[in-house]
Amino acid sequence: MKIIIQPFTVRKRFPLTISRGTATGNTNLWVKVQAEDVEGWGEATPFSISQDHACTTEELQQELQQVIPRLTSLHPLDRQQITAILDQTSVSTATQAAIDMALYDWLGKRTQLPLWQLWGLNIQKIVPTSVTIGISSP
Repeated sequence: MKIIIQPFTVRKRFPLTISRGTATGNTNLWVKVQAEDVEGWGEATPFSISQDHACTTEELQQELQQVIPRLTSLHPLDRQQITAILDQTSVSTATQAAIDMALYDWLGKRTQLPLWQLWGLNIQKIVPTSVTIGISSP
């Protein structure tokens, strides 16, 4: 399997202010998995709950660059081996999530099924799972 990392920047139309500060944009990473002429896409976003050590895009990119050589000999369906490698290398949850998203996207495209169907979910019962409301003056 081939894994490619591509940084991209999202500029917010309006600055978002939450308890940790104000952001006008984010630089994230696309993670692309290629195998059998199918590609799956995931995204790594720097995120930190603690102010002690804020995760950066550069750190995520470095983590991905360090773990990719250990994954390229595997097939996207080798999920247990991939998970074991990610656990052994103690990569951040953002890096794990990006790889997981890319692998699940690859699987959905490979089987030609949307993930909700592949996972046996009822599309009528799928609800939004995360919403961030910014802080603003009344």
